[in-house]
Amino acid sequence: MEQVTADSGANPPQPYREVRAAVLPATIWRVERQAGGSSIDPDGCMDLIWTGRTLLVAGPDTVANLAATDTTATVTGIRFDPGCAPAVLGVSAADLRDVRVPARDIWTGNEIERLAERLHESPTPGADLERWCAAHTRGVTPEWVGVAVDALRAGTSVADCARTVGMTERSLHRQSLRYFGYGPKTLGRILRMRSVTALLSTPGAGSLSDVAARCGYADYAHMYREVRALTGRAPSSHAAGTHVSAL
Repeated sequence: MEQVTADSGANPPQPYREVRAAVLPATIWRVERQAGGSSIDPDGCMDLIWTGRTLLVAGPDTVANLAATDTTATVTGIRFDPGCAPAVLGVSAADLRDVRVPARDIWTGNEIERLAERLHESPTPGADLERWCAAHTRGVTPEWVGVAVDALRAGTSVADCARTVGMTERSLHRQSLRYFGYGPKTLGRILRMRSVTALLSTPGAGSLSDVAARCGYADYAHMYREVRALTGRAPSSHAAGTHVSAL
């Protein structure tokens, strides 16, 4: 899940629901967005988002993305597992890094118009999005992608990760740009930060120093620097964050 923190004094917590997709390596999510702003943390993923009015593709973020809306809306999306969106979109993740683009920039306008009309009327837009994406997938995600994600999430070094997937470090970096939008070192930092925020949202996670040790940081100061660099906030602020998805 994306970690989102509302701007101070802006809005109450946002109801969020998610379910694992049936036929795609992805999660379908739905959130009631209130008017105002929010800070959306990077997670190594890409999303196809129905705002209720338009379809957007959210590329992989390297730092927190600031989003704002002036109306209340129900937003639905598909969050693809790290590295899996390019097979559906048919574009390099690096081309969409840190941006949100209209879906019509990726698929033909007529296709997107028809899909938008269907979503306007649908009681289950998430299921419709999944079916549409499954029918329009443009490739296959290589097996090494999931292996690399698991290794980097576990704290494996880039050199060891490259050996695990049978590549040179240079090749792994080049392929990571295509599938993740950034190199393996950045992906590893983001995945480790996600482990921190997930732990901090779990009762009984222990002290901040305990969380730092469990997530593979040298100490709390190391964790603090990394989390703040990626999210703009101190680790302790994530314990009360609201989990919703990217917009």
